Amino acid sequence: MKMLGFSPIKEMLDAGICVSLGTDGAPSNNRMSIVDEMYIASLINKGREVYVQGTTDPTAFPAEMMLEMVTVNGAKSVLWDDEIGSLEIGKKV
Repeated sequence: MKMLGFSPIKEMLDAGICVSLGTDGAPSNNRMSIVDEMYIASLINKGREVYVQGTTDPTAFPAEMMLEMVTVNGAKSVLWDDEIGSLEIGKKV
């Protein structure tokens, strides 16, 4: 089975799936900047929303959602959400 395209991130988040974002490393894409990955992922998913939903709303994939994916959801995906991922008393920063 061959699959092409972009992940339906907004739909997965709406369904309660923990979606996180990270970097692959230099061998995969020659950069390791999470800020660059956030930028590209938000652009791709805003474009996907335009294509799928027909909306041109710039808030279709808000920055807060992306920030949550790289912090809170990133910690959840590696099962460290009790230690990292958000600014709370008792968590590492």
